[in-house]
Amino acid sequence: MAIYHFSVKNISRSDGRSAVACSAYRSGEKLIDERQGKEQDYTKKTGVELKKIYAPENTNPELLDRNQLWNIVEKVENRKNSQLAREFEIAFPHELNQQQREQMLNELCQDIIKRHGVVVDAAIHAPHTANGSDERNYHAHIMFTTRSIDEHGNLGKKTREFNDNGKQEVEFWRESFADLANKHLARAGYLTEVDHRSYANQDNGLQATIHEGSKVTQLRRQGIDTEISLKNDAIKAQNSEKLVEIINGLEQEIIATEKTIAKLRTESPHSHEKTKYDVDVHN
Repeated sequence: MAIYHFSVKNISRSDGRSAVACSAYRSGEKLIDERQGKEQDYTKKTGVELKKIYAPENTNPELLDRNQLWNIVEKVENRKNSQLAREFEIAFPHELNQQQREQMLNELCQDIIKRHGVVVDAAIHAPHTANGSDERNYHAHIMFTTRSIDEHGNLGKKTREFNDNGKQEVEFWRESFADLANKHLARAGYLTEVDHRSYANQDNGLQATIHEGSKVTQLRRQGIDTEISLKNDAIKAQNSEKLVEIINGLEQEIIATEKTIAKLRTESPHSHEKTKYDVDVHN
């Protein structure tokens, strides 16, 4: 069953964060944070499957360089509480292979550019199975500027979509990402689909887990349980049981349907002729 995860985060100076440091970590590179006079070296980080910068066609070449891009952002966003970047964090359906993940990421990033006119810095991360991560957890961090590219190819005005209609904009992207994932799953030959709606809205009996955050995640990787991680483990176990019930129920429905079709065929006086079902399904 395909996994759906899509979240939107802000990278803000008021939270003590640096756009340069964030990009260095996600890309697994060594970048120089000119504002802090600090080297951000994450070259020892493993699992970076792909890193790529996407931008509008008229973007100045210096903004296509990861180190220059985020240092320019740090200079332009000069307030102590500046919002430096936004980030989409997505999980790929585990059914997709590396090439299919890259194709899906390319399409998503191009859609972001079309809608917001921004520069996008994206990286695909493979799961750290040695640290206890689920082997299906291929995901991407998609950082993008809060300013669109102007007619001169520079960072121009602040984008207003998330500020003016934040809830609607996030919902737009959650639904768009689900549609994109389902399109790529179908293209790869899978019938399974993801659903961007909450478990409550899907009315499927499943329960959402609690966001763990970086501290809880780090402790989990060290083998240390917390109240949140234990509760999430319990929720996941309950959901797994419920999913088994759902899948078994679907299988029983399929078996019952097949039996009904077979019975209708044997009872039909023209059972040797092709039925409408045969034509629709097998042609």
